[in-house]
Amino acid sequence: MDASYHNEKEQFIKFLKKWINQVISQRLWKNFVDLHIDEVDSEFNNRKKWISGSLFLLKCIISLIDNSKYDVILAIPLSCVANSLRIDFKDLEKIEDELDLTPPSFYLFPRGESNYDKTISDSEYLRELSKQENLAIYYNEKEEENETYRTVFIKFF
Repeated sequence: MDASYHNEKEQFIKFLKKWINQVISQRLWKNFVDLHIDEVDSEFNNRKKWISGSLFLLKCIISLIDNSKYDVILAIPLSCVANSLRIDFKDLEKIEDELDLTPPSFYLFPRGESNYDKTISDSEYLRELSKQENLAIYYNEKEEENETYRTVFIKFF
């Protein structure tokens, strides 16, 4: 991880706590309210920091929530394609090559929430990449209006 994230960790934690409390108190998961990485800090406007920064912030969020009650998932939108384009992601760097214009975002759900469970069950588990990165990594494609929307979802085991 980039050491510069650690210099701003307290600022990030403060922001993330506020977001977590708002999502929980207002039950914002029902409206799929997410938090894009570039909303946390302008440092994350830089696409080159989207993957490493998202993983750093994911760890921060995990440390702030009651993991027996809530799940958090990182959604990384990939560029749309005309036809299904199943890519065998060998590493996170390959995912970075496929990033969409929209920054990665986080979703917080109560454990057992049906939309969260459906998202995971509708996605392909990337076993080798998950093992390599020590994370649970999923790939999803949705066909809409002659385009294939692709997303990588990441969560902790």
